[in-house]
Amino acid sequence: MDTTFRSADALANVLHAQGPHPDHVEKLALFGQFIGSWRVTNRLRDADGSWTTYPGRWDFGWTLGGLAIQDVLDCPTAPNRYPGTTIRCYVPATDSWNAVWLDPHSGLHVTLHASSADTGIVLEGSTHVGTSVRWIFSNITDTSFHWQGYLARDATSFELVQEMAAHRLRDR
Repeated sequence: MDTTFRSADALANVLHAQGPHPDHVEKLALFGQFIGSWRVTNRLRDADGSWTTYPGRWDFGWTLGGLAIQDVLDCPTAPNRYPGTTIRCYVPATDSWNAVWLDPHSGLHVTLHASSADTGIVLEGSTHVGTSVRWIFSNITDTSFHWQGYLARDATSFELVQEMAAHRLRDR
């Protein structure tokens, strides 16, 4: 095993993939359709229940041998929250998707499982403190999509705490 020092460029080259893994192109299209850069309008629910809107950018790319899609969401004017990243990994052995959101500023991390739905894509999981979450991608087209983030209020209901409208900045 090579244990010599790697530069940041070398790490990026190992992490980055040119495209989807050739054995799973169809399955990887679930999140592969987002590859590229998006302008977002990010609405966040404040502690008092009011909403604040922040502009941002959401970049998606192939990683980890083309079996994963990693994104970086950055809303520079949103205090103490961004940038953050999600890694969505396709697991061929179980024909499933796992995802992890990491927010280095707050320490928040979320683990999720994703599935296709009639209305788009649904991810369900929990935060690092056990709060159930649900994320939904809907109204997906080649040039736009809507994203909603929900937190569990109790054992049977969820509350919308974040939503984003995304518009593609450039071609894939």
